[in-house]
Amino acid sequence: MAPEEAQSSEAKAKKYDQGLVKGLSDFDLLMLVIGSVLGGSWLFGAYYSAMYVGPASIISWIIGGVLLIFVAIVWAEVGSLFPKSGGLVRIPQYTGGTFASFVMGWAYLLGIITVAPTETLGAVQYLSSFIPGIFVNGTITLKGGIITFALLTFFFFLNYFGVKLFGKVNDSFGIWKLIIPTMAVILLIVFYPHPENFTSLPGGFAPYGYSSMFLAVSAGGIIYSYLGFRESIDYAGESKNPERAIPLSTIGGLVIMMVLYVLIQVAFIAGLDWKALGLSPGDWSGLQSTVLSNGPFFEIFRLSGIAILVAFTSVLLIDAIISPSGCSIITTGVSSRTFYGLAADGHLPEFFLKLNRWRIPWISLLASWLLGALFIIPYPTWQLLSTFISAATVIAYLGGMPALMALRKFAPDVKRRFRAPAAGIIVPAAFIVSVLLIYWTPYTVLYGTVVVTLAGLPLYFIYSARKYGRKLLVALSSSAVYLAILFFITYYIAYRRIALPYSESITEQMGFIFPFLEFWSALVVLLIAYIFVNYYAINENGRKHVRSGLWIVALLVTLLLISFFGPYGPLESPLITFPEDNFVAIAVGIIFYLWSVRASFFTEDLGAVLSEYRESAKKPD
Repeated sequence: MAPEEAQSSEAKAKKYDQGLVKGLSDFDLLMLVIGSVLGGSWLFGAYYSAMYVGPASIISWIIGGVLLIFVAIVWAEVGSLFPKSGGLVRIPQYTGGTFASFVMGWAYLLGIITVAPTETLGAVQYLSSFIPGIFVNGTITLKGGIITFALLTFFFFLNYFGVKLFGKVNDSFGIWKLIIPTMAVILLIVFYPHPENFTSLPGGFAPYGYSSMFLAVSAGGIIYSYLGFRESIDYAGESKNPERAIPLSTIGGLVIMMVLYVLIQVAFIAGLDWKALGLSPGDWSGLQSTVLSNGPFFEIFRLSGIAILVAFTSVLLIDAIISPSGCSIITTGVSSRTFYGLAADGHLPEFFLKLNRWRIPWISLLASWLLGALFIIPYPTWQLLSTFISAATVIAYLGGMPALMALRKFAPDVKRRFRAPAAGIIVPAAFIVSVLLIYWTPYTVLYGTVVVTLAGLPLYFIYSARKYGRKLLVALSSSAVYLAILFFITYYIAYRRIALPYSESITEQMGFIFPFLEFWSALVVLLIAYIFVNYYAINENGRKHVRSGLWIVALLVTLLLISFFGPYGPLESPLITFPEDNFVAIAVGIIFYLWSVRASFFTEDLGAVLSEYRESAKKPD
């Protein structure tokens, strides 16, 4: 049954959506995914994975890719069903309500706005090899900051003057980023192979056991190297043929990258010369103490002594600047579409939807550029905050799974050019994978991610819930108390009594357990009280949205609990050990998947987007 008629946020965004230019081809969207997945991480991903697993890291890349394909399949259907710019934060609202979509969208925004400045800083750090004085002792100087800001400004203008210009520039970066790793693979395998590295060394193919293959998927950074598949979803509203391009780019791009990353790992293992590195053959964990930590492929090529390989090191240095820069161009645009999507959801003012003469949401783009520039400031708190919230982008993936199942129920008549097969298996599997991605984040990062995400709740109750007749005085006063207590328990308990001693290698179990239980219990009580007070300060329609979204808040605090007591927590002897911890996380994923699906309902935004679809379907081609 449809909800009461109201002027939905989606209806207000309709005129802006119609003003966007459909200028991106299928190839453009594919290069968006490839350019984002294949950033500067390819230069280090194989190195870290080999340290954890040895040659079996080849299988780890396959496992990681297959896990993400489940998630990509789900988003390929929902993203192509209603192609909207900023779709990653808009689609969950159609069936999950405003509360859940705000939490996931807020987390995604916090994560995505840090990516462009972080990648640009990485490029400038490599640029310091050519321009002395822009990085000193690992810290950017004023000169380096000016260069970084200039690059961010350049990326801003590449996005400002329309998606067609952006698409063609990104295509060039994407092609470069495909060619250079492929050349590196071919050169190492042809000119510098060491086939004995795969099976003939002490420990064989899996020197640390086959269970370590799963550890590398998370701790080795494999799974996070693949996360750029999402970018085409956020540009769906500017695609010429989104029904075809989104499945092709999300799934096809991910498969292409999985094949290439596997080949990169093979080439890295084949290229290791133990004698040149000063290590005993098969001492995989010892790789971290070698010159490879400076630049794995660069050092392998340099140490080979083979002329063609040594010459290729210059190309690798250039790529170390170009690859992260290409990612910065993409994520600058994606973060602006996230602002746009949140405004379309009604979580930000309508002016974030306004388009310039080139049909770009220019105020959203301006906000992305200005906020990103703040992360150039060489102040430790910014770096710490960036680390905390980089994992937050994964939280937004969770909304796609209940949305797919609900849309099949509420919108069965909408034509689906791509339909996820075996949805009863793939959709819950994708939800569980997303839960694991969050759980695999180290506790010292996860607690900050959860706190910063939950710190956004006042924005929902003060601004977003205004359409539900919220009492402003109640929202303002309760929010002030909520934020003050949240800051207090986070800083004085979670940080000073757990995270800070842990960073100083103090590992007394009981000294960590009791402060954590104090922090976690206080956090749960605080959330219940704050949400309860504001729940009764809004009308029944608003309460329905809050009830529907409570699962995402409960999931975050539950994952925080099992993370602390598991292998990714600060305890020297975890109470939940590997692999049992993953089974616990999977069980949690199943429970919350069922909750999220059951909580879905037909929203006013879904009504608006279905009306738009049916109007469009009546128009002659």
